[in-house]
Amino acid sequence: MLTFYLSMLAQESDRADFAALYERCKAQALHLALGIVQERPMAEDAVHEGFVYLAENYQRLSQKYDRGLDGYFFQCVECRAKNLLRPRKKELPLDDCLKDIPYTAASDSPERHTAARERLEEVISMIQALPEQYRTVLELSCTGWTAGEIAQAEGLSKEVVQKRLERARKMVRTAVEGKNDE
Repeated sequence: MLTFYLSMLAQESDRADFAALYERCKAQALHLALGIVQERPMAEDAVHEGFVYLAENYQRLSQKYDRGLDGYFFQCVECRAKNLLRPRKKELPLDDCLKDIPYTAASDSPERHTAARERLEEVISMIQALPEQYRTVLELSCTGWTAGEIAQAEGLSKEVVQKRLERARKMVRTAVEGKNDE
């Protein structure tokens, strides 16, 4: 995996520093993540995501944290491990996530239930058709992430996330209303 992370770095000096950090921190980071998620595959995912984030932002972060990135990296791994647990703990009902997006609610008649199910499938396909920057924040919001958590995970400001959520909901609402007009 180290080769993968190093391929993300442009400068040779960054590669040497990153390789040293990798060797110094990988075991302790895995131990940290295991303590949070309790499952080795999930812990390995958290550590991998932490290293990917660090590699993607290495030049900027190494300038900002001139004393070293070890502590920052461990915070990244801890956050990612907690985020891996979060969707399991709190899944919001689709109604809450997609508020203001009209769709037919199911009733006791089989015909209306079928129509409501088809409508929901349409809404889901409309979400999947959104541009990635909007789809990602909406999907994370639907799984219970707050705007602040999404912002931290995506490297965006909370305001940008809130605006993308607003726009994503509006795009889906417009698409649903367009289907209603047909």
